[in-house]
Parts: sequence; structure tokens; C-alpha cells
Amino acid sequence: MTGTTIPVFTIPWPRLDLARVAALKDAVRPLTVEGQDGLIIDMSGVDFLDSSGLGALVSLSRQLGGRGRVALSGVREPVLSLLTMSRMDQVFVLASNVQAARKVLGEKS
Repeated sequence: MTGTTIPVFTIPWPRLDLARVAALKDAVRPLTVEGQDGLIIDMSGVDFLDSSGLGALVSLSRQLGGRGRVALSGVREPVLSLLTMSRMDQVFVLASNVQAARKVLGEKS
């Protein structure tokens, strides 16, 4: 990773479902196309994730085009269980908070 600051997007809704997918993609897209090599999505306020929301997260990961990884921070139950059951815990970096995600992604201070 570079010495640049990894952008953070905090999901502002308690539910990440079909109704919020377009808004999520629109809000995060600028963070993935400006040459960023990592992205942190703060999910500490999310208590529900459906397959549409999960698909949107995977899509955002693909937008990085292999330049870096997406870290999901502050993931709570039952969202964590869904990520584990679907094996998405192996696709995303999971971190307890934003600071831990920055460290795991290799951000230099």
C-alpha cells in the first residue's frame, strides 16, 4: 500500500438491502475510481445485510480492480454470521474498527 490515506465510508443506514444498494454504490464509487488502493467501509451501524447488500459490497471490491482490498470495520452480529456463512470473510478484510482496518491494510501514518 502507499502512504496515502485510505478512504473510509460509513454506512449511514441500519439496513443494507435492495432499497439502499444504489445509494451505497453512488456514494462509494468516487472513492474507488480515483486511484485508491484500498477502501474501508465502516459497518458499525448496520444490523441487517441481505443478498443485495452483499452483492453491492462485492461489486465495490471489484471496482478496485485488484489494486487493493476492501476492509469492513465494526461488523456486528448477525451481519458477521452472514459474512462467515457465505465465506465472504475470506474476500473482505474484517476489522474491529476503522483504526484496526487501516493497520491491516498497511496504511502508513
